[in-house]
Amino acid sequence: MYSVPALGGASRQIVTDVASAVSFSPDGKRMAYRRDLGDKGESQLLVANADGSGERVIFTRRRNSATFFNGDPSWSATGDLIAVCTINLGQKNLGSIVVMTPEGKAVKTFDLPMVVDSAAWIPDASGLFFVGAARANGFVDQVWFQPYPAGEPFKISNDLNSYNSLSVTADGKSFVTTQQRPQATIYAGDSPATLNNKVDWKLTPISNEQATGYAVAWTGDGKLLQRDFATRPYITGADGSNRSHLVQSDVLVTSVNACGPGDSAVLDLITEGNTLQLWRFNAATGEFKQVTSGKLDQYASCTPDGKSMVYQDTAPADGVARIYKVSAAGGEPAELARGNVTTPVVSPDGKFVAYGRFEGQGASAKSKLVVEKLEGGPPVHEIELPMTYNWSQLGWTPDGSALVYVHNTSGNITNLYMQPLSGGEPMQLTHFDSEPAVVLAYAWSRDGKKFAITRARYADTDVVMFSGFR
Repeated sequence: MYSVPALGGASRQIVTDVASAVSFSPDGKRMAYRRDLGDKGESQLLVANADGSGERVIFTRRRNSATFFNGDPSWSATGDLIAVCTINLGQKNLGSIVVMTPEGKAVKTFDLPMVVDSAAWIPDASGLFFVGAARANGFVDQVWFQPYPAGEPFKISNDLNSYNSLSVTADGKSFVTTQQRPQATIYAGDSPATLNNKVDWKLTPISNEQATGYAVAWTGDGKLLQRDFATRPYITGADGSNRSHLVQSDVLVTSVNACGPGDSAVLDLITEGNTLQLWRFNAATGEFKQVTSGKLDQYASCTPDGKSMVYQDTAPADGVARIYKVSAAGGEPAELARGNVTTPVVSPDGKFVAYGRFEGQGASAKSKLVVEKLEGGPPVHEIELPMTYNWSQLGWTPDGSALVYVHNTSGNITNLYMQPLSGGEPMQLTHFDSEPAVVLAYAWSRDGKKFAITRARYADTDVVMFSGFR
């Protein structure tokens, strides 16, 4: 976190290793913020002086309870209360707003049947606005109000837009938020046999929906799997035609991946019990089978024959993330890695698995891409990236000679990059320089000849003000 004079000047670092925006006490002398310790499986709320001194942890959540902080804290104008949101996996109420004193004594918890984020006190501390995403509307974020110290929450917005971040005016009569009209399009084209930084992709839009392609994958039969903004899975032809629900329309997923021959898929399914688990689906037979039973299992990647898969368990018993290998038919998983690890992906030949690993905290933290044999053993490749190198969505090139990921090229524009396993500098594969500026997902067909990529817009976001509700 940095401080900069409002009228311009040099920035000054105040605090390192911060996982949220900060909220200041009414007198501006103290601030509250979050920190996540992936190696320990902890989510912390901290208070420090405005200059960064006197930092101390006031509240901790262990991920072994599958409950962890989410969003930004809010310090009340009365000075005696701090609110922070949590996600509660595997419980009836998926989210909570925890209210505590600046010393960390919990005084009130509001359990809510939705994911909650971005709480903001009104000036007299008689309630909080918050952003909530409920199952009934496909987990699209809307603005709600929670009376304090008691009362039923009620919805402020009710539309097809998505909201994020809240700030209440000093008189409490209005608030501002960002209103996003989600817009994402899937593009497809031929992929050359040799990838380099001069590829002319000649991509063509193949989706007509307002916002789809938040996950994409090619099936063994050359069809395209996708997930839309409202967490519903679909399947289409390679050209986007004949779009249909992959499963019944009330099934909600965070991701969808191909798994083996035919049109088989593995889904990161949001269960009725508010967990995230992996399910195998065979489009030809209609068979739908549960594979894992954790509280937060995600990032499934199958071997080419569809007999095995790897995945990430983000909320195991001790709160420290694991990467597992398991039979696609289910059974006891075998651990491949643990720690602050993420995004496992199986190589095209099914012999290796790659994943990201983050080590340490703050200024000493390291970011690595790791490759090891699927049957286990020591890493065969470890490629260190600068911590400032903000990468996501790890994958493989079709020939298995390099890893691929998404990275910010400049400003908010993201592109696809390739990191050869033989070493050397990463190579930029796409060269998007304007809207749609965000790469949400990408995939190569099984034979490597077709390529699909989803691009979304930043520009369809506005700052809006709500007034007249008091």
